[in-house]
Order: sequence, then structure tokens, then C-alpha cells
Amino acid sequence: MTRPLSLIDLLALVPFYLELSMEFEYVEHIRFGSAEANCLTHRMICHVCSAHQHGGLTLRSLRLLRIVSFLRLERMYNAMKNLRVIFAQKKEELLVVSYLTAVVVLTSSLLIFFLEHLAQPSVFSNFGVCIWWSVETITSLGYGDVVPITALGRLLGASLALWGIILFTIPGAVLGSGFIEVMLEKQREEEAEMYSMAMGSGSINSNNPLFVGSFSDDEQIHEHNHTAAAHTPVSITSSNSPPTPHIAAAAMRIEALHQNVEAITVGQRHLEAQFQKQQQQLERLTQLLEAALGAASSTNGASTAPPVTLPR
Repeated sequence: MTRPLSLIDLLALVPFYLELSMEFEYVEHIRFGSAEANCLTHRMICHVCSAHQHGGLTLRSLRLLRIVSFLRLERMYNAMKNLRVIFAQKKEELLVVSYLTAVVVLTSSLLIFFLEHLAQPSVFSNFGVCIWWSVETITSLGYGDVVPITALGRLLGASLALWGIILFTIPGAVLGSGFIEVMLEKQREEEAEMYSMAMGSGSINSNNPLFVGSFSDDEQIHEHNHTAAAHTPVSITSSNSPPTPHIAAAAMRIEALHQNVEAITVGQRHLEAQFQKQQQQLERLTQLLEAALGAASSTNGASTAPPVTLPR
């Protein structure tokens, strides 16, 4: 009950019960003894609210506490938690920006007071008005209720407006980088948790039917001429308890990865077989070319031989 969100709920319900108690009318013929106490409580509340001129308005203004109940939405959104983490991580950078903002506001307020007080004593009458003008100029609010008229005052206002643009882009960049860092960190934690569930909390079981389609020793020897070890199926299961959904999902991912590796291996073997066939065809073509060249050279040698003279 002492948690902040429980107190928020209590504050949001207080106006409703106060209005409800004010609407009850005293019934004279109630026989229960507690009726006098209820009437006394009712009269005390009415007396307190009517004693002040704005008592009714004060009671009605308590309805605004119901808006506080919307803060309970923070439970349902992880973005608020991420914002708390971001502000905790980037508090030094934000403190530096806040310090620079305070220095700029105070310095510009002091300067504009000395530059414009003599020219407009009724406008820049005190240091508070100068602070308001500095904040209004830095944030580019542009109300126009306080305006410098001297050349140096206008130059200071222009410089302050440009500096405000630069100053207020820093917190946005800091918070943006912090949000990206938090999201990447959460993604890394989820991946590490999934990996630890898949590899750390399981054991190898060769009889698990999750992984099927492994190759036997004969197939390994036939397909891998230089491989002697057979491919045995592996699985991650819990030795003492049934697999959780996270482990089952991780096992299915590993199975899909195993199937992809097998498909790539089969494709590689197919390419190697095609390469061997092409190499054999090239060897046959080379032999045919050598035979054709040999036949052509023998034909040329016979045509260029000297004529044979027959005896008479």
C-alpha cells in the first residue's frame, strides 16, 4: 500500500468519496446508532467546505487528482523504463548541458540589463524580466513583450537565439544515442540469454528425434573420400526436466541451421561432381586433339617424301 503507484490510486479516489459523502442527506428516522456519527461527519465536512469562501471550488478542484491515475500507464510501457535507463546513463552529459544553459541565461540576462536598462527602464526594470527575456530568446518563443531597441541589445539577442539553436540540439543527440545504445544492449542480452539457454543449460543426446537426416558411415565414406568420422545428430535437452519453450525454439533454430549447412554441403558436392565431369571431358578433347594433330603431321610427311625410282 505504501508503493507510489498505490498512493496515486488512493489520491485519485479521494475526490470521488468526498463528493459522495457530501451528497448524502441525513435521514431522521434511521434507528441505528451510527446515524448520529454519520450525520456529524457530514455536518463537519459541510462546515469545513462552507467556512471558506471558495470551499466548494476547492472540493471540486480535487477532481483534478484523477488525472494522476494515468501515471499507472507507466507499468504497461517499457519505453518509460528505457527512458529511466537512458537518463541514468546520460546524466553527466545532461548535467553539462543544463550547466551551460544556466550560465548562458544568467550571463545574457546580466548583459541585457546593463545594455537596455538605461534605454528602457520601464521594460527591463529588474533582473527577473531580463531572465525571462533570455529564456524567451533561447527557446525561440517569440512573445515580443520584451524587445531590445539598442544596437548592442539586438546583437546580443541575435547571438543568443543562434546559441539557443545549438544548445538545444545537444540533448536531442545525447538522448538519441542513449536510446540506440539501450536497444542494442537489450538485443545483445537477449541473444546471449538465448545462446546460454541453448548451449549452457542443455546436454548432448544422440537419441533425440529433433535432428534427423544425418548421414551414416557408409554415406560419409562414399560422399567424403577422405572423411572417416560419421555425422551424428546432436540435440540440446534438459537432463532432469522437459525442454522449455525457449530451449525448444533454440533447438529448432539450430536444426534449421543444420539443414542449411547440409544443403550447402550437398550443393558443394554437386559442383565438385560437375567439375570432375568437365575435367574428364577436357581430357578427352585433349586426347582427340593430339590424335588429330598426329594424323595431320603424318599426312604432311607422306606428301613431302621424295619419289621412289623403280628398277628397270
